Amino acid sequence: MWTTSVEEIWSILSLFNSTQLAAMAPEHEDPRMAWYNRFARHPYYGRTGVNSGVMLMNMTRIREKYFKNDMTSVHLQWEELLMPLLQKYKLNITWGDQDLLNIIFHYNPESLYVFPCQWNYRPDHCIYGSNCLAAERRGRLHSPRQPRRLP
Repeated sequence: MWTTSVEEIWSILSLFNSTQLAAMAPEHEDPRMAWYNRFARHPYYGRTGVNSGVMLMNMTRIREKYFKNDMTSVHLQWEELLMPLLQKYKLNITWGDQDLLNIIFHYNPESLYVFPCQWNYRPDHCIYGSNCLAAERRGRLHSPRQPRRLP
């Protein structure tokens, strides 16, 4: 559920530079609350990882890109990369596709645009206080866990 027009989030695509092909929100803003830097047993993006709950993708760029990886010195296209990554890390991933995306963008950080957590606000952001300051000012609601009614 969105509390604003979907065109607002789509406008983020126009902010991409020439190397960016996807956009995601940080898993957490506060490293003390973050899961990846405390528990992950695989590479992840940035300081706290990214969350795949809301993701924008430029599919043309994704199909054209050759991705750096930790399996071979040869850069691989998206469809060549996913299954080998899953095979390599299958015993170490907890969050499925989100973990694979974190691994990919760990090795290709120039390809990711990180948007504010307000676009992917989750219950985790308010369990122990406010952990998404942007949402306090101008929040959006999207919940894969359960629908929520806004006051």
